[in-house]
Amino acid sequence: ITSVADLGIIREPTPPQRRDVARLLGLGGGANFSVPGAGKTAMTYLIYSAMKRMGEVEQMLVLAPISAHEAWRTEPRLMYAPGAAPRLHLGPGSAGAAEAILTNYERLENRGRLDALLSFCRRRRTLIVFDEAHRVKAGPKGVRGAAALELSAAAHRRCVLTGTPQPNSPNDLARVLELAYPGHGFRLAGSDSESLMSAYARITKDELGLPPLVSATEHLPLSRAHDQIYEAMVSAAARALLRDPTLRSDLTRAGRIVLLLLQAATDPTAVLGNGGELAMLTDRADLDLERLVEALPASFVPTKFVRVAQLVDTHHAAGRKLLVWANFRSHIRSLARLLAPHQPAVVAGYVALADRQSEIDRFRNDPDCHVLLATPHTLAEGVSLHFTTTQQVHVDRTFNAGMLLQALDRTHRLGLPATAHCTVTYLMAARRDGSDTIDDVVDRRLDAKVLAMARKLNDRQMATLSFPSSDETMSDSDLLLGPDHDDDLAALFEHLRLT
Repeated sequence: ITSVADLGIIREPTPPQRRDVARLLGLGGGANFSVPGAGKTAMTYLIYSAMKRMGEVEQMLVLAPISAHEAWRTEPRLMYAPGAAPRLHLGPGSAGAAEAILTNYERLENRGRLDALLSFCRRRRTLIVFDEAHRVKAGPKGVRGAAALELSAAAHRRCVLTGTPQPNSPNDLARVLELAYPGHGFRLAGSDSESLMSAYARITKDELGLPPLVSATEHLPLSRAHDQIYEAMVSAAARALLRDPTLRSDLTRAGRIVLLLLQAATDPTAVLGNGGELAMLTDRADLDLERLVEALPASFVPTKFVRVAQLVDTHHAAGRKLLVWANFRSHIRSLARLLAPHQPAVVAGYVALADRQSEIDRFRNDPDCHVLLATPHTLAEGVSLHFTTTQQVHVDRTFNAGMLLQALDRTHRLGLPATAHCTVTYLMAARRDGSDTIDDVVDRRLDAKVLAMARKLNDRQMATLSFPSSDETMSDSDLLLGPDHDDDLAALFEHLRLT
């Protein structure tokens, strides 16, 4: 192959893309850990076309989260000459004459659909692609992870794509590598960073030549009423830990504490029960607190929400749109009501799949829509928003470092001019007495996780990231903690002990 034109491709890859495509062809597939926005989808189409030309494969199966399907559908029209692109089949039903099938990980839970995909892989020499492969990092412990391993074993060639191969622990990296190199993933992940580099390709942010991502942290003081309620919830959690030491090893209950504290640090009305009682308080609150909880929802607007409204107003006045992330549906709904004059687009778990793309399109194209409200586990992968906005705000963050990095890269990716001004603002709750909140605990843990991944991948720019830091069907404990995240639990319990 002397030129990409030999493959029917009319768009030249960048020098780093050309280098890594050649590297992955030499490996016979393998792992592409390039940062989000580096063009992994286009690189994979190029790899497939080259492998097909060389007689290595005859067809391709792509597993990707639904949010990433847009890129797999549109990229061939941008890079291939007319009639040269692979025939792509999307979704359920007979693939007919398609040489490439695109489906999502949720379908792996159905045994019949999994068997049909296995049959497809065994019928002809198949390249299987696991896009956003961290989605199935649970490995044999998870239904989808076990199914992914079956498919990997049935395929002739494999490519795993993820910009965040070790979002939380070394085991994450091992399970992703196991999909690319069956039987060797844990050995490879256990090697030193220099040896590990032989097993993957990675384009870094430095190589993309992107403008810097300027980050800012704003500590927003809680109102007196908010501070009193948050104090009551933290004290109740600390008492629960003292009463029942087994809480330390119970991920479900520990995850519930994290969820409640994260919500309460932003908006205490989000953790009120149907009868107005305050969640997590298992013992009777004092009379003043009870009256406060009863009266709060009618007029309360959290300081984080006030600040978001100010930022949206500021960006709108300057002719800019804004991307706002929040991890909880209750926060998204409250912000949508508060920002109604700006006609916000909303992409969250409660928005129907069929409506999510239209909301993204409205944000991109409607001049009266000034803000997009989104949850990272719904929109943090596969979608490019950098031509609409380069500004984002995070109302809250969880312990999931991979999800945060994916969210950052929706607006900071390949194609930006060097003069673009890219910003991210993190909003953090500040206690009135200066003591830490759960936001501070999460911030420190995210710093540690990103630094660990940067060291493992020899990524200088990622190592300098300082956060002034999934799947809608995951449980609360999986989303926030997970089976390998003992350090997250330790940080939480240390916070409660100090309190």
